Amino acid sequence: MTRIAPDAATPLYVSVRRRRSVAALALASAAGAIAWACIAGPGSQDDGHDTLRLEILASAVDHVIAPTLQDLDARAAALRDAAAAWSTAVESGTDPTAERESARAAWRAAMDALQRAEMLQVGPAGSSAFVTGGADVRDEIYSWPTVDACRVDEELTAEGWLAPSFFTDALVNVRGLAAVERLLFAEGDANACGAEEPINQDGSWSALGAAELERRRAAYAAAAAANVSEVAHALAVAWSPATAEFATWLTRPGEGGSPYESPPEALDELFGASMYVDSTVKDRKLAATTAASVESLWAGRSKEHVLANLQGLQALIWAGASAEEGTGFDDLLVALGEPALAMELTAAIDDAIEAVTAIDGSFEQALAADPAALAGAQAAVQVVTDLLKGPVATALRLRPPGEAAGDAD
Repeated sequence: MTRIAPDAATPLYVSVRRRRSVAALALASAAGAIAWACIAGPGSQDDGHDTLRLEILASAVDHVIAPTLQDLDARAAALRDAAAAWSTAVESGTDPTAERESARAAWRAAMDALQRAEMLQVGPAGSSAFVTGGADVRDEIYSWPTVDACRVDEELTAEGWLAPSFFTDALVNVRGLAAVERLLFAEGDANACGAEEPINQDGSWSALGAAELERRRAAYAAAAAANVSEVAHALAVAWSPATAEFATWLTRPGEGGSPYESPPEALDELFGASMYVDSTVKDRKLAATTAASVESLWAGRSKEHVLANLQGLQALIWAGASAEEGTGFDDLLVALGEPALAMELTAAIDDAIEAVTAIDGSFEQALAADPAALAGAQAAVQVVTDLLKGPVATALRLRPPGEAAGDAD
């Protein structure tokens, strides 16, 4: 997978694998608008609420997307600096314990922001296969569940990260915040590969020794964190309301070359991002039944990740940090005569957050005691997703993306 170069010459939302001009994006968007009209029916034309829809889009950009990505940008930069300090301490031969702990704390802070941003896979952060203007940038920053600790250890052994093209050409499972987690939090001198893998067969791993292993972990982590910071900054710039074209496109559909033909279509794209809570939070993160199958294997932060996801969903629904700040989907439900449904959705998200919070200890600790420990939280999240995919989507005249719309579990 080829990474998108985050520079002024190459817009972040243009895929290197399949570069799409504004005209091509508009053409694809028009085709999507036809499909949307066939599915969504009366919502495909102005029903008197398009002004409110535009307010929701602007509120989402101003109060959620832009500030969340700016926060991620700042925290990724702090991680970059902390990881570099750890590497410098190791290289200098001084005790690096304090620097490593600072880098771990910076990783946790960056992940809190990233997990909120997981609910905002719109535009360049989204999938190039499913999202208008999607360029898979999210995977460049954090690729879970596409992770491979063995491959990280193999690249560490080969010092692969030193190659000039590594962060351009290497697969996402050996870079990004998931790889940094492995490098920062792995303890001891064991690797994550099987005995049959080359680094164990040829003795190259065992030849490293404890001191060299720590040096390489720190150097690799510093390089990967620097790359994450670069990409996160470019994504934040891409959504800056003051300067970025994509922010303008989402908030002004049908104008100025926007790939979104209408306010309902743009809002449909934003609503589709909420389905992460269905396909990933419910069906992956909360479906874990063993400590070995959780999201955050090395840092033990799986519970915090899910809580941040649900907080991100709240912000997306409100299009703000609170219901009072934003003009969101809940306001559109009220305007369309569904105030009870708006209250039901808000309460369901609160209940899901409470259910996750109530899990005793970390996910790893809870699952070690009971393989069904996450089932209650998963059921609470399913109430949310059933509302989103069913009565909420219907009332708003929107639809979840195709892969989630067909999920009737």
